[in-house]
Amino acid sequence: MALHVTDDPPVDPVNVPPPPVVQLPLPLPISLTNLPPPAIPARRRPILQRVLTLSSIEAAFDPRSAFARLTKVRSVDNLIVLAQDPAFQREATKIVWRPSGEKRRRLVRWEDVVRHAARGATRAGTLAFCIRAGVNLVLMLFKAWRTKKLRIQMVIHAIFGEDSLRFGAMLGSFVGLYKLFLNGLPLLRQQTLATASTNATPKDIPGTPNNEEEGSGRRSPDWTAELHPTRFETMLAGAISSLGLLFEKKHRRIMIAQQVFVRGLQAVVLAHNLVIPHGAVLTFGLACGQIMYAFVLRPETIPRGYNEWIRNASKVSKEAVLINRHAKREGRWDLTWMRTQRDKPTTTLGNKKLINIDIAKALEQGDFGPPFGLCEAVHPWVDSCWDVPLDRFIEVAKWMAPVYTALHLIPALLFRPKRFMQQPLLSLLKTAGGIARSCSFLGVFVVIYQSWHCLKHQLYLRPGTPEILKKFFASRFSFWLGGFMTCASLFIEKRKRRGELAMYVLPKALESAWGMLRSRKLMFRVPRGDAVLAAIGMAMVMHDSAHLSRLVRGILYQFIGPN
Repeated sequence: MALHVTDDPPVDPVNVPPPPVVQLPLPLPISLTNLPPPAIPARRRPILQRVLTLSSIEAAFDPRSAFARLTKVRSVDNLIVLAQDPAFQREATKIVWRPSGEKRRRLVRWEDVVRHAARGATRAGTLAFCIRAGVNLVLMLFKAWRTKKLRIQMVIHAIFGEDSLRFGAMLGSFVGLYKLFLNGLPLLRQQTLATASTNATPKDIPGTPNNEEEGSGRRSPDWTAELHPTRFETMLAGAISSLGLLFEKKHRRIMIAQQVFVRGLQAVVLAHNLVIPHGAVLTFGLACGQIMYAFVLRPETIPRGYNEWIRNASKVSKEAVLINRHAKREGRWDLTWMRTQRDKPTTTLGNKKLINIDIAKALEQGDFGPPFGLCEAVHPWVDSCWDVPLDRFIEVAKWMAPVYTALHLIPALLFRPKRFMQQPLLSLLKTAGGIARSCSFLGVFVVIYQSWHCLKHQLYLRPGTPEILKKFFASRFSFWLGGFMTCASLFIEKRKRRGELAMYVLPKALESAWGMLRSRKLMFRVPRGDAVLAAIGMAMVMHDSAHLSRLVRGILYQFIGPN
């Protein structure tokens, strides 16, 4: 082993010098003027300003939705590829058809509430516009097929006419207002309670410990929790949403307000578990009794358009109705009406002779006959009353076929498109069956009333009929009873449609009864009655919406959703 010897003195480990300090170069000096300004927190704008600056169109659709992706398409090839995308198909289907079991939206901010309401209003308005335009288009095509005239202006008016725009605006505003207040009122209630609890003192809050710091108040509410509206808030939201009805014309506002009101009554009755066997049929009979009585004797108590619709549907002439009405109310009729019935080209020779005899008796003896319209004047195109039912049934069913075709076909294509595409033949057969049943229902309705009219008049004129029966056949109640008997035709329709038809005729009957009571000064006039009626009806509907019929609940769910 080699030993290295050195002349350096030994190093003392205690007195070891410190290591040299390394001098690092300093950075270049930075001017203070180049420093970025300190970040100032953005001031939160007032809620009203935030709400007003929201665009309903931009808020209606999410940028990731199918609609936004569709607007970015720049070629037909991209459109075809996008249409084959399963995710796009699901999103596009939700725009038209809301899947069942959709969960409630958790809305804890005013921006979310307004955006949700705007999205719902846009969807509901678009869907309502398409439905009304589709119905108008089908009716226009049937009319063009009958008249053999079709112009492009007719198609444009059917799709983009005033009726379609008003209907879309009405339902869109209704859904938007309802969603805004249904989800906004609970949020407003929570904010009000939070403000009150924050400003409260221990002496204002019973049960507060004395050692609690003054002004601390109650515990703040959980802003991330889901808010549920109370029953009162639901009713208030429904009443306010009825303002959307102002977009419709006046006569349609009255009609819709009546429908909403009877739906509310239906919900209240069903909510109390009041079940009557064949209640829909009995309600339909009571309503039709009042309507047919008003049609024959008190036409001023029902709308003029509805009066004309009944006359056209029954295929009876205006002169025949006037003869029947004046014979009962005044005991006489105008000779010009009888001459008009006699001079029609469809009047048979036998009925012409009978009408001439009736005119001669009225002129020479002042005898206007029994207190009702004679059969030769009511149905002058056939001699025998036995031939009237089949003739009326065919004419009425043929006349209503276009309307019922649109009412059955449009919902099937719009609300059940998948089933219609998968089983087109079976779906068409079911739709045709529904159309045939509905046309048969109205045809039998007219046959029943017309048969009762001929039967009681023939028995009245028959020798040997007891006097008490003659008084009954000539009484006003007999006209009401004939209308009530038409409820038997409702058994032709499906059970699920009977309640809907009863709810359709009930508002007209209530309007007629209200008009008769007002004419006798037993009721008073209500200013803006259509708006008041619609607000009360929507409040009842939304309060007990779970007790509505399946069809109405389905329609409300498709337009409004869970919240």
